Amino acid sequence: MTRTSALSLYGLRTVLSGTLLPARPMGTSFRDEMRCWRDQGFEVSPHGYNHIRWHDHASVWDEKRANAELDRLSDMYVSLFQKEPESFAAPGWQAGAGNWQAMESRHFLYHSDTRGTHPYFPVINGKTLETLEIPTTLPTWDEMLAWDGITRQDLVDETWKLLKKDTLNVWTIHAEFEGTVYFPQFHEFVERAEREGVEWIFLPQVAKDFLAHREQVPSATIKQGGLPGRAGTVTCQHG
Repeated sequence: MTRTSALSLYGLRTVLSGTLLPARPMGTSFRDEMRCWRDQGFEVSPHGYNHIRWHDHASVWDEKRANAELDRLSDMYVSLFQKEPESFAAPGWQAGAGNWQAMESRHFLYHSDTRGTHPYFPVINGKTLETLEIPTTLPTWDEMLAWDGITRQDLVDETWKLLKKDTLNVWTIHAEFEGTVYFPQFHEFVERAEREGVEWIFLPQVAKDFLAHREQVPSATIKQGGLPGRAGTVTCQHG
């Protein structure tokens, strides 16, 4: 919070939402904007129903508890888009046996709930699940700013060094971070990517491409682990 000047990024009301004050329902508060993004071709998918609750507890939920939370977000999603969600990204990269087992019956195209190196089919309690996981592979900028010697002026160059040419790079960006105070750096990164011929790809299509060759997709277990610059633990691809 101190390192990234969270109060100036989020504002006091958002910082207190879900902690000292009730969380506001973002989905129903911005219906027109979300439908507009969908109509422009963006993927608009759920990121939990209650961000704080998922972040703090979801990794240990059983299937019944996870289904209750997923039912609430699905109801809201259907009210917005008149269709069931096709993918999911977990708050705080928190996944576990219960919520992934609950997602199996929903037949998502994929979920993106962990940190890792490549897409995989999760193995839970010795059983390989059917839903593809596409993990975030790159550190976020708020994490990088906690690394020794990294300043906002270094973010573009240091991120560029982490990109891999021959594999999928998945990067999490935040509207309140890269879209506000750090927008000049984000704009610089996007311009550099354009000059260098980087291809921005659509994860639903990536998922379909992988699923067309399921036999070639590896499986992996998960574990809770720490990451440089991030407080607490996240769910990480293991193996």
